[in-house]
Amino acid sequence: MLQFKFVKNQVPLGIIEIMEIGVEMELNCELTKQVVDALQANNIDCYIVGGYVRDHLLGIKSKDIDIELHNTTIEEAYDVIAQVTDAKVFGSFGVISLTEANTEFAIARTEQKTGSTHTDFEVEFITDGNLKLAASRRDFTINSIMYDLQANKLIDNYNGIIDLENKVLRHVSPAFTEDPLRILRGIKFMARYNLKMDVETYELCTSIINELRFLPTIRVQNEIEAIFSSQYFKQVSWLLSEYFSSLFKDTLNQENDFNSNSDYNRLMFFKQFNNYEQVINFCYEQKTFKKDLKLALDNYDRYKNYEKLSGNEKYELLASSKHCLKYISHINPSVLNYYDKYLLLTAKYNGQYFMDLGIQGKAIKEAMKTKIGDELHEL
Repeated sequence: MLQFKFVKNQVPLGIIEIMEIGVEMELNCELTKQVVDALQANNIDCYIVGGYVRDHLLGIKSKDIDIELHNTTIEEAYDVIAQVTDAKVFGSFGVISLTEANTEFAIARTEQKTGSTHTDFEVEFITDGNLKLAASRRDFTINSIMYDLQANKLIDNYNGIIDLENKVLRHVSPAFTEDPLRILRGIKFMARYNLKMDVETYELCTSIINELRFLPTIRVQNEIEAIFSSQYFKQVSWLLSEYFSSLFKDTLNQENDFNSNSDYNRLMFFKQFNNYEQVINFCYEQKTFKKDLKLALDNYDRYKNYEKLSGNEKYELLASSKHCLKYISHINPSVLNYYDKYLLLTAKYNGQYFMDLGIQGKAIKEAMKTKIGDELHEL
């Protein structure tokens, strides 16, 4: 593992253009080493990038390795790698994956946003070996540090080492705003490494918060789950709360049909909550209460208009409500009153009650539904 001590540097941030520190970093996988040797033998330059470098500087063991390739094409790189081991090419950016080695190789590129979704990007590959341009597409300075496997040295174009030392989370460039998921990624890094966010970065995050709604649910959900499982979650929970508050501020009172409004990507759940504290509480518990959420979502309209249901419909809905009472109370508080009555009625009209009337087997359930449903309807 890399042994590294931060070098104190009194030069103000933004003046250093390139800081190179001679240091030796070992790859943690023999197969990855063999592939890198083959690439370099074919004059393809290899640079470790992203989290592997960051975590090694912090003395943290990192499993996944991202290697950026310069002075090559995806076809040329794949041909070389395929001579060493099996590999797969995936994604529109042409990423070569060594699944067994937890390693990905990608051609150096720049990206420019062309639309509102996460796939609306125009990609241009870097062919002139411009390392600073390649690093400019990274989200935060602490993730922009590169390790040159040719010269065995760190290359820090955006002062990420200083920010890492000072525990500051800072965006690399204005292009940060092209991917709103970086807001949640930033909070995740703050929670994981106990960082504080730079003021300008905070302002950029705030300016694009509403664009989170256009992202696929799973991408947002993965980041939220990572935040709540991080060591320093409590220190950043206020920031996550603030972002959710901004996101839900304009939507909490809307009467759009939640289940059919794909623009809000079901993750946003705004129809279930009165305020953002409830959102945070839900997110924290969502691993435990996923089935409750699904039930609340699937029956949203029924909970909202509970009084309009027939007797049997009321019975069926209340019979399933025990799993998600905390959520449905924000949809229709009166359901809780009916639920209390439902519990009393189920205690009164239990299985023995119907057996005493001569009803047997599966017919008991239907009789119970009808009897209790009728009384609920009368209420």
